[in-house]
Amino acid sequence: MLTPISAKTTTWLLSIPTLLADCTTTIRPGGTVWVKIWTATIGTASENPMRLCSCDWAWVYADNQNNICGCVMDSGTWHVEVAKEGRYSLTLRRWPQESELGISASAPVMQGVDGSWPEGKALPVASAWLQVGDIEQQQPVALDATQVTFEMALTTGATTFKSWWYNTEGDTLAGAYYLTVSLDSPLSDFSPDATIS
Repeated sequence: MLTPISAKTTTWLLSIPTLLADCTTTIRPGGTVWVKIWTATIGTASENPMRLCSCDWAWVYADNQNNICGCVMDSGTWHVEVAKEGRYSLTLRRWPQESELGISASAPVMQGVDGSWPEGKALPVASAWLQVGDIEQQQPVALDATQVTFEMALTTGATTFKSWWYNTEGDTLAGAYYLTVSLDSPLSDFSPDATIS
């Protein structure tokens, strides 16, 4: 997937040859630089379910636990390639699954082997929103929920995922930092309201 980038980002990319080597760049007429960004492939036998996190977002920096605990109040886009069409479960989480922490809950200070992470900020989450391609869905979040799962039919090819947590007033709070995508069954076994492509 080719994505246009700004002149400032182009200058930054050109200053880091090893990073530039990991991207496919194309200069279009008028001098616009396009970069092929990393995509995750979902729906394969070798990685089902696929677990994504905010460090896989395009163009938003939220890739360490200090960012997550401090609550980066933004949301990025996951770029994915759907390898097999079918019914998928897309599960949004605010904290790692293993923590068993609620979506709205704060996280305790954690002492690790190589340092500590600060207490995680609580958020007044009332609903979750997920966009897959051009299709948007939203559902309420229970006070004690640790995750929210959406079910959608996906067809093969490139698409994007984007998420937001909302408060009761409808204000955006932050994106879901963790997403688990699972191919549950072939498309022929599922009759959804909308098929995402």
